[in-house]
Amino acid sequence: VRKEQYKPDFVILSIESNVTNFIFKDLKTETRYLFQEINGKGTPQSFATGVKAFISVNASFDEERSTRNVLAKITGSDKKLKDEYFVIGGHMDHLGISPLGDVYNGANDNASGTAVVMEIARVMKLNKAKPKRTVVFAAWAGEEQGLLGSRYYADNSPSIEKTIAYINMDMVGHGSGNVPFRGEYYGPQIWKLLKEKLPEEIMEYVKPGRGGPGGSDHTPFLQKGVPAFAVMTEGYHFKYHRPGDDIDLIKPEILKRVGDFVYAAVQILASEPGDLIQPMRQAVYYLKYQDLANFKFEPLTHVIEKHGDAKNSHVDLQVAVVEGKEGLSGDELRVDIINSLFDLPEKMKKAKGLSLYAPNRSISMNSRQGKTTVMLGLRGIDSFRDNPKWAKVLVEQGLHFAVADDLSSLFGEEGLTEDGKKFIKAVNSSGLLLLVKGLDAAQMKGLLEESKKPMVFIERELPDEETLELIKEKNFALGLVLGADEDPAAYFKKLEEAKKAIGSRYLIIVNENCLWGSAGKDQMLQVISEMIKEKYERMDYSNLFTSTFIRVLRSARGGGTTTTFAYRPF
Repeated sequence: VRKEQYKPDFVILSIESNVTNFIFKDLKTETRYLFQEINGKGTPQSFATGVKAFISVNASFDEERSTRNVLAKITGSDKKLKDEYFVIGGHMDHLGISPLGDVYNGANDNASGTAVVMEIARVMKLNKAKPKRTVVFAAWAGEEQGLLGSRYYADNSPSIEKTIAYINMDMVGHGSGNVPFRGEYYGPQIWKLLKEKLPEEIMEYVKPGRGGPGGSDHTPFLQKGVPAFAVMTEGYHFKYHRPGDDIDLIKPEILKRVGDFVYAAVQILASEPGDLIQPMRQAVYYLKYQDLANFKFEPLTHVIEKHGDAKNSHVDLQVAVVEGKEGLSGDELRVDIINSLFDLPEKMKKAKGLSLYAPNRSISMNSRQGKTTVMLGLRGIDSFRDNPKWAKVLVEQGLHFAVADDLSSLFGEEGLTEDGKKFIKAVNSSGLLLLVKGLDAAQMKGLLEESKKPMVFIERELPDEETLELIKEKNFALGLVLGADEDPAAYFKKLEEAKKAIGSRYLIIVNENCLWGSAGKDQMLQVISEMIKEKYERMDYSNLFTSTFIRVLRSARGGGTTTTFAYRPF
């Protein structure tokens, strides 16, 4: 933090669970349960505890100071490939000295990873290795303070665009003997190559995993689009972040396993011919990492047939619709819709790549298991137009939204009719979210003024300034349609204009092309590339892809507007 931002009377503390458990030992519930409720429902869980806790802090500003990464390299021998880089590394810092004067030695975290990096460099130098690509060996500074060293390298190294892959070693000194290698979802081409060429005796103990950003130095590389893999040995890591993390806990045979594996990976990747740098890879990272919603409102039966066996898709949330048989109306239509939901659990059980949306389970949790979350809603309002109270019944059957293509019957010459107002009131009380299309400015303003719960206006063009302000004021959302044939750069200009007007918190990218297909995926990648150029924040991506939609949905159901995002471990 810069000195001008430092406020001595505003202190941020972290305390261990045993401290909170002691403070709240007389509660009739557990703090662990409360955190689960917060994550699941996305709402605060506040109540009087009857406990007062006092903390005394003596804080002072510690001036910014310089530190250094330690880097070495073996220059590639190939005239062309020597300008490409393969990096292996681990952080060399730890926690320093405790307030009581105990030294945090950090033998496992992370002298172990640093030692393996140095040993591989020593062996390659000793054997006069001549890799075709340049191999960089890195000992990062400032990891424990927030990945400072690796982030500086990723942000400032001119070679980052030419880096084919990164392998990070963090806490590799003891464990069961297995070596997890997390990152195959973000670097499938690299993992495929290693899997084909690694010796069988090494493959026996290397365990690939999905991977993703988290609390170690592979993260800044991933965020630049570099395939980055995290190696942390399997098993319980004793004395983690404690003074007892000493050398007597280290198992040399585990270090050797890690070293043999990473050394073999270096030999393969540093000399593999061909192009290992994928196009648009930073945009691909954001497409894969962010919870991405597909707003192609396909019937549920089609979703199950086409995508039921999908695994690790970039589509994290599929918005699907339930439709009654053509020609039905009134009670017949309602009964038909409800009957179609009876065998849904059995159908979803067979669809191994899909998981039904539940408010108490985050989309990210399903994604980490390789599954796409499916959220159900209605196409049209015919099933409850004549009797709006049925909206609540349908919500209780597991439907979350209704796509309303035509609400003109709710309006007269002077705005919403009395029947229209009653309809909106009933929908508000039901918890059903309306996704409304095709309204003019006056009709949008009429709904904004009448509705007590938020809705989503799905539009191809930006509404007028007054309507945009009302959308923000009333916590509604604007779903800006990315047309099937629309130029991504032109669309981004509209998106940027809307973002400047109301902020990403009130915006949703609504795709017209299906994101499962190549046309929709490629179009979205180009939009993401524009977002990267404009330096969008992580929360902007999250809002535009799913978070705004989930926030409005929860608010419509009466769950408040606060969203808690689950942490994604690597």
